[in-house]
Amino acid sequence: MSDFVITADTGADLNKYFKKKFDTHFVKFPCFLNEKPFDSTDHAAFYNGMRSGVAVSTSQINTEEIRNFFEPFLKDGFDIVHVSFSSALSGSFSCCCAAREALMERYPDRRISVIDSKAAASGQGLLYAIALQMQCDGKTFEEIVTWLEQNVYHLHHLFTVDNLSYLQRGGRISKTTAVVGAVLGVKPLLLVDAEGRLQLYSKTRGRRRSLDTIVGDISDYLSDIENKFMFISHADCQEDAEYCAKLIRKTYRCEVYIADLVPVIGAHSGPGTVHIAFLGKRLDF
Repeated sequence: MSDFVITADTGADLNKYFKKKFDTHFVKFPCFLNEKPFDSTDHAAFYNGMRSGVAVSTSQINTEEIRNFFEPFLKDGFDIVHVSFSSALSGSFSCCCAAREALMERYPDRRISVIDSKAAASGQGLLYAIALQMQCDGKTFEEIVTWLEQNVYHLHHLFTVDNLSYLQRGGRISKTTAVVGAVLGVKPLLLVDAEGRLQLYSKTRGRRRSLDTIVGDISDYLSDIENKFMFISHADCQEDAEYCAKLIRKTYRCEVYIADLVPVIGAHSGPGTVHIAFLGKRLDF
């Protein structure tokens, strides 16, 4: 039995297969519908609320919540490797670090490593799943931390959204762009850069073409790193996720796991978001 646990937050998407296979631990991002706390595990209700115009929001995980999440493991004699949501998208990583410093004073014989995944959704989930598999294979605390620190810069995210209005509300695009794009059927194609920030890298017209394009664009970022599997997450559009998974299996000859897109991301990208994560070339943008 390992003397450490590997944890994450609910910014990470993880397929049910991995949740059953491994002993997983998540600290929850607060989610709200009409300013009332909402169970972030009920993804369909969250996205249906968005479609009906209900006000949705999320907030960062604060230092006290992280401290309360970590401390029981430390009391039980476990060290912690925590795979955190991107520091560029939330202040939760900084809160994790603050909680770590406070707890290390109380538990000086324990180890806490907080990893800035530079990722979210299926990307963060992919790193978490690989770390859990490494632990299952007998890798040490140090080996897993080293692997994570090296490979956050080899993680790629490609995604598209179905409705531009949600990106416009979040300040990612202008209102004019959103209106014109909706009329013309424009679909943005986005990625996550080396600092963990969302970036628009291209756009196309039509939903099916946008899905075909992000799957085809995977080849631009692949390297000699073996992808035993890729992750897809979706915001209440299972059929589109299955379509992409079929193309990936045919084109890249690897297994694909599908999960629901977590509300902390979906609140800003909207229903119909499809997100693909995989390992490849070292990020240089």
